[in-house]
Amino acid sequence: IYRVDHYLGKRGVKQISAFKAANSGLFESFVHASNVERVEVVVTETDTCENRTRYYDKYGVIRDMHQNHLTEVMSLVAMDVPLPEKGEQEFTRLKLAVVQQMQPVTKDDALLGQYGLYQRHIQHDFRGRPAASPTATFAPASVKLKSQRWQGVPFVLVSGKDLGERRAYVRIVFRSDPHVVCVGGSKCNQQRSIVFNIQGGTLDGPGVTVTGEFPRPIHTPDGWTLDGHAEAGVLHLTPSAALGTDTPYNQLVVDMVHGKRGSFVSTEFLMLSWRAWGPLISRLQNIAPRRYKSG
Repeated sequence: IYRVDHYLGKRGVKQISAFKAANSGLFESFVHASNVERVEVVVTETDTCENRTRYYDKYGVIRDMHQNHLTEVMSLVAMDVPLPEKGEQEFTRLKLAVVQQMQPVTKDDALLGQYGLYQRHIQHDFRGRPAASPTATFAPASVKLKSQRWQGVPFVLVSGKDLGERRAYVRIVFRSDPHVVCVGGSKCNQQRSIVFNIQGGTLDGPGVTVTGEFPRPIHTPDGWTLDGHAEAGVLHLTPSAALGTDTPYNQLVVDMVHGKRGSFVSTEFLMLSWRAWGPLISRLQNIAPRRYKSG
């Protein structure tokens, strides 16, 4: 069985593993709890739920985005870099290890919001039903992993409807180095980060932006293009067409033909994800979301 999550077919998501493989030395020696302040996994949408509340009101943003798409993307960032010779089985094992390490997400780990016109859209779609839905349309949630590598590092998973821009990205934010003394220059104000842009943003498409100085040089994967200057402290890398130019679903069909099970959701991964998000999901009907304005 190949269980499909179309996010895993997006070129901007596939670039995460490709970039990590090309920079495995950096990720294995430097990208860990001692140096990482937080990791952000963000998907924002400008669309509302108008004419879709009959579906959306049953699920809300946590079930719609966090429990599946955002958790899958988080696992690709947090997993160890597999050895190339180990193949797909090792990739799947390391990705599964991340969700096995997830601590239960509770109501204290999340902030729930609902866009201002949601109740009106409920009334319209349900033909005048009283508008009293507690369904959340926006939520930042903090996820912790029980692993030595990520001990104490929050993975902040954010998604919502009716927001100011349509964008998706992962940002790894690094701690400031207290032993470095910076004297003038633009790099003094830069916080080190690695951003995987999935869609939207200044890159308006897939790409990786590296800001600041790192203990190892940044390697450009084969076929990728590099724009920027190390002296300015900002590098932009664009993934090659080898990562796939088809639509996500078409790309996943190609992956299925080639037996790339790491591009699909295993039953064990799915069950572990539900277990981690279960404590929060079970309380959603009892939490009144905060209203927020459009945009």
